[in-house]
Amino acid sequence: MNHKQTSSLFRVALKNPKVSLNKIKHFIDKQFDGTLPFPRLLRFFLFYGCNLRCRMCGQWGEKGIASISEAKDFIALDKLVRLLDEAAPHHPEIYLWGGEPTLHPNFQEFIHEIKKRKLTCTINTNGLLLERHCQAILENHVDSIDVSLLGTEQVHDFIVRAPGSYKQVMRGLSALSRGKQRPLINAIVTLSNNNLENAESLLSEIETNPAIDLTILQLGWFVPCAAGKGYEDRMRDEFSIRAESWRGFQNDDPAEKAPDTKDFLERVTNNRRYKKPILLFPDIKLTQVTPYFANHADLLGHSKCWTLYRGLDIRPNGDVVICADFPDYILGNIHEESIQRIWSGGKAKAFRESIAKNGLLPICSRCCGLFR
Repeated sequence: MNHKQTSSLFRVALKNPKVSLNKIKHFIDKQFDGTLPFPRLLRFFLFYGCNLRCRMCGQWGEKGIASISEAKDFIALDKLVRLLDEAAPHHPEIYLWGGEPTLHPNFQEFIHEIKKRKLTCTINTNGLLLERHCQAILENHVDSIDVSLLGTEQVHDFIVRAPGSYKQVMRGLSALSRGKQRPLINAIVTLSNNNLENAESLLSEIETNPAIDLTILQLGWFVPCAAGKGYEDRMRDEFSIRAESWRGFQNDDPAEKAPDTKDFLERVTNNRRYKKPILLFPDIKLTQVTPYFANHADLLGHSKCWTLYRGLDIRPNGDVVICADFPDYILGNIHEESIQRIWSGGKAKAFRESIAKNGLLPICSRCCGLFR
């Protein structure tokens, strides 16, 4: 980042102290070994269905593994509130995602219950329903929103396969920007062959949009077939389970994306006209961009998955997993056990011990959990 972007990021951090404090806590957690007494991060996969069909999505995209039969799965509000009551004394960060979390029939009531307990709340959304939920988001002081933007209007609508989507997202962001105490808004730009040529135009639009505070350029997650098969074999041999979630992220030719992606990132890095912060996720060096795509087995210096020791994901049917994008290994179900019992239970311990003894799984090298 240039000097102006660094100064802007510092101002954003000061303006959003709760979000910043969670980042500091995460950094401190990584300095120590061992499992936390209770998850620092609780992710609620709030609603399985989605109102878009983004081309690159591992759930509902062209290779997605989501099932129509599960599209309307969600946990009832009364159960969600009981989970918050258990979690609140431990002050975890709450992260809402999906599917599309804003489709949950009690979405507004749930964010009210979260903030009533003074918990930090982030919403990951495609942004289509931000305008509908704007008042509730502002009144309840939601802390941050990760909104997916995949290009300028024509490119964004092409990727999400829904004409008019970009304008609808912009209306929602505009409504939020008028709030006196609005959330931190992060534009999540997942890079792909469909938007690389357009991404700089999108960054220019973001630069002039008063609602957006910063941009996160997401390189994207992928699993070559050989790694996926290796993952299936290990999960079958060690845990006697069928593990096919990786197929939603299958890509056997990721290296072809490396040169154009690296060129784009170099141009963005060297462009001093950007004033808003632009972050890269995973947070790797430009020299690592090519091996990121060309050598799936290269961990790029990240040898430990901290998600194992700090976070849980609660699925719409109540299943609890550690690996949010690869939810094959189920630790338990919140309709049968408490969060605490699942977090400290035998299945969680067995999974952590397997990783500690036998190393990361073949799919782990390009998973968001490894790089957080």
